Amino acid sequence: MTALLAGLGGLLFFTLWMMYFYFRSQDTAAQTRNRVAELTLRASRTENRQARRSQKTLRASLFRIWDWIMHAVGNRIKRMTPRSLYEALDRRIIYAGKQHLWNAGTFFVVMFFFGIFMTIVMSLLIFRGDTSYVRDVLFLILFFGFGMFVPWFALSVLVSHRQGQILMQLSGVMDLLCVSVEAGLSFEASLDRLSQYMEGPLIDEFRRALRDMRMGMTRRQALTALSDRCHLQPVQLFTAAVIQSETLGVGLANTLRIQADNMRDRYKQLLREKAMKLPVKMMFPLAVFIFPTIFIVVLGPIILNFMSMGSHMFGG
Repeated sequence: MTALLAGLGGLLFFTLWMMYFYFRSQDTAAQTRNRVAELTLRASRTENRQARRSQKTLRASLFRIWDWIMHAVGNRIKRMTPRSLYEALDRRIIYAGKQHLWNAGTFFVVMFFFGIFMTIVMSLLIFRGDTSYVRDVLFLILFFGFGMFVPWFALSVLVSHRQGQILMQLSGVMDLLCVSVEAGLSFEASLDRLSQYMEGPLIDEFRRALRDMRMGMTRRQALTALSDRCHLQPVQLFTAAVIQSETLGVGLANTLRIQADNMRDRYKQLLREKAMKLPVKMMFPLAVFIFPTIFIVVLGPIILNFMSMGSHMFGG
């Protein structure tokens, strides 16, 4: 009996021992698989990171080459361009808020290449037969001038859009600026507070004015540069009022309150002006898209009746 119990105990111990090593081996295999998967994932992430870094490096190299070509060609074109035209284009780029991306030289390069592209495309589409040499040259000059005008027109659209956004944003910004100064903040602290919680082209100009003042420019110089960059009469009036209040020692809160009231009235007048222009702007889509449809619906059956009557009268 004792030997039987000892044998059953040994068998149970051996079974438990085997089960322990079996589950231990399973856990070890699972840990190994998890570790291999983790290392594989980490390697793939490293490869992806290196690939992205190489792509960024390649992209940066291509951008540097492109910038070098644009600046080299732009400087050559700049020497051949009248100074007044160059300065006018540089000012319009500043008005569009793209001075950190473009300059007059690179924009002249874009205009020149776009003119060549338009000339090539239009010449392939139009000149298919034997035509006059003089007329071909005149058409090529016309297409080249039109191609150079398209980037200038696009820049004018950007300037108008940005100035419209500034005008739409100016009234609310003036109210918030007035409230901040009346609450006890300084003018620079109020601009900093607005730049932290708002976005838009006017806020970007305020951020740049703050950077200028922190770099050592006086408030007068920074605000004068801001009004020159915006090139809008309401902004010029605002900066002139702030500079005058600083010069004369008048309370800035009262000045900003008066300016906020004026800007609010100007904003209402601007909205009324846009509302009065709507009927005139609707004439073109009415004349092109709606009136022809109405004429077809109204006059179409009458014309068809007359045609059928005429065919019966003269056909038989």
